Amino acid sequence: MLGIGALRTICIAAMVPLAWGIATQRADSTYAPLLRYQGIWHMGNAGGVSEELVNRCNRIGRYFACEQTVDGKLEGLVVYIPAKVSGHYYTQAITAEGRASGRSELTIDGETWIYSGTGEKDEQGFSHRTVNIFNGEDRIHYEQQRSSDDKTWTTTSSGDEVRVSKTASAPRKRQ
Repeated sequence: MLGIGALRTICIAAMVPLAWGIATQRADSTYAPLLRYQGIWHMGNAGGVSEELVNRCNRIGRYFACEQTVDGKLEGLVVYIPAKVSGHYYTQAITAEGRASGRSELTIDGETWIYSGTGEKDEQGFSHRTVNIFNGEDRIHYEQQRSSDDKTWTTTSSGDEVRVSKTASAPRKRQ
């Protein structure tokens, strides 16, 4: 027969893995949307330029990152850190030369994902952002935009990305 203390210890010991599992599921669900970038994408813009983008994405502790290669050339790493509000992330781009850009933010609202700076303006007084609009799992329409008042945005360039493979194990050279 087990005493109250032993029963309490067994109950607590049984609940720890359960609580850990729930916390892990919540944490994993925080990063799940970002896995949409994983894979090999063909990008095309209005100018007819086509490129191959390879995203190799993974979670490392509290961080999530995507290494990006364009047409076989390593471009950099984008690191994501969840903010306190669901659907919001802080982002940091690191170039292949190890230089980091300023912190940006990603806001996910359904199929619309907006990358924006943190109030930074360029030398002409414009703020910039990138809007990604998902059309299913394998298509993204993107728009690069700028604004002088952070309310009215003008699209300066746009294009479409189509995923051709969800697997991105090694860089591929375009032919």
